Amino acid sequence: AVVSRFAVEAEEAPAKVSYLYTDALLGGAQNMADWEKQENGLFRFGQGVCSKRDGLNAKWSVIGSHFALWAPKGPSFGKAELLVDGKTAAIVDLHAESEVKSQAVYSSELTSGRHAIVVRTLSPGVPVDSLEVTF
Repeated sequence: AVVSRFAVEAEEAPAKVSYLYTDALLGGAQNMADWEKQENGLFRFGQGVCSKRDGLNAKWSVIGSHFALWAPKGPSFGKAELLVDGKTAAIVDLHAESEVKSQAVYSSELTSGRHAIVVRTLSPGVPVDSLEVTF
C-alpha cells in the first residue's frame, strides 16, 4: 500500500493516566503485611488493597492539572485523610450500608508542577484503588 496523505480529524481532549494502588504503596514505602490485597469487581480495575490498621500512607507522585481519587464504598470500609502536597484536602468516608463499585470519591484541580497525593488511613479497612490524573 502506498499512502500519499494521512489526516485525522477529532476534537482535542486532555490526556488522562490512571495510577494503580501498587504505585501508591511503592510511593508510600509501605509494608505489604499492613495491607490486604483484594481482587473483585468493586475495584475499578478488578484489584486493590485495604488497610489493616490506621496510620498508613499510600502516596502517588504525579504531574498534572487535575486528579480524581477512585475508591469503592462498603460496610467494612473506613475513613481516610486525603493530603495534597502535605495539606489536608478532605476526609473521605468510604463506609456505606451496601457495596458501591469504585467511583471518583474526590477530585480537584492542581497547579502546574509536581504533586504528592497521599491517602492516610484513619481506621482499618480503607480501600486504595486508583488515582486518575489529567494532563
